[in-house]
Amino acid sequence: MKSHLQFMIVIENLACIAAAYSDGVAGRVLSEIWRRFDAALPVSDWEREEEPYGLSLRFVGPRFDEARLEELEEVVQSAALTPLTVGKVKLVVALGLSQNEGAATVRYINRNLNIAQYRADMDAAVVAYAALQSGKVRFAEQPIVATDSPEKLLYRERLIRLADAAGGGIAPGAFLPAIERLGLTGAFDRWVIMDTLGELEINPDLLLGCNVSAMSLSADGCWNSCLRGLRAKPDVARRLVIEVTETALPADIGTATDLLFAFKDAGCRIALDDFGSGYSSIAFARVVRPDIIKLDAIFVGETSETIFGSEMLSSLITMSSCMSSLVVVEGVEDAHCLAVAQLAGAQWLQGYHFGRPEIPQDRSPAATPPVRLPNTDRPRRRHVIRQPLAAEETLR
Repeated sequence: MKSHLQFMIVIENLACIAAAYSDGVAGRVLSEIWRRFDAALPVSDWEREEEPYGLSLRFVGPRFDEARLEELEEVVQSAALTPLTVGKVKLVVALGLSQNEGAATVRYINRNLNIAQYRADMDAAVVAYAALQSGKVRFAEQPIVATDSPEKLLYRERLIRLADAAGGGIAPGAFLPAIERLGLTGAFDRWVIMDTLGELEINPDLLLGCNVSAMSLSADGCWNSCLRGLRAKPDVARRLVIEVTETALPADIGTATDLLFAFKDAGCRIALDDFGSGYSSIAFARVVRPDIIKLDAIFVGETSETIFGSEMLSSLITMSSCMSSLVVVEGVEDAHCLAVAQLAGAQWLQGYHFGRPEIPQDRSPAATPPVRLPNTDRPRRRHVIRQPLAAEETLR
């Protein structure tokens, strides 16, 4: 008897939607997701079964290959990126893709869920996701430069901006924390990475970094498309720096580590952003062995004013250098911050003193090309994300 590959599509925030709005709203969300997959996947290749958490899909076509897997991932990503409307309520769903039924989970509901906060966050998330869909997104870039030679560029960090109705920009602080609190970072961050890859592809002299929430580093099969794109274009992958922001904890440290190693194997560089604040941990850095550690701006700002401030920054640079070949001091906003960073032994700097985040208007070649990031590869076992990549592994 022929066996068929089966996949689970999970609406991870369905229970939270029911708690914050109503069971009726959650039910209509479920029906809309069923409808979207019905319309997107050919019935000749896929059988669908409705589930209380989403749906299960079984491939019944003649041959399952990478094209079929990519087709499924694109449908999931598209459904996750597109806000839906239930009556007067607008929502964004968190969709997870797995090949293992045991991976089908619905997000845990906090008994003390603040309904007013949840709804306000959802409103902000809808605005952000709608901006992605309508093309009202721009990226500002901020340079990271050498302490001894500010014209020497390490790379540029991309910082997302949304266009408002008046044509101005909405800063990320107005929507990114809300997206993270709702657990809606996965599809958003994948979109940002793919957009950055496109920018790198058409500008071969660029070296860019983009932010990814630690919460997005999950066992989600939709990461396959990003990884395949990177492996297919190593000249692009080597110019991408993935900055892991740790304002929230990853769902599983082991899975997060495996995914980061998969990105490194594909040729990307990994940076730990805002190190020393939030949920950053020395243990996580020791395991990940990032190519770059970026020290939080607090250590060159207000903390530097304390009696042991400069010594603390110097110690952090020394410690970080044991785990990464490149250490960046963030928050160098003025000459005083520069002096503090120089005294502490910083080699790479980022901050307003060297350039505010600006939306690039001209992509003419820079007078000084970016420096080549050193090869920090170390002998190690190959890390594979077992659960979400199971389908891809069968294709090798």
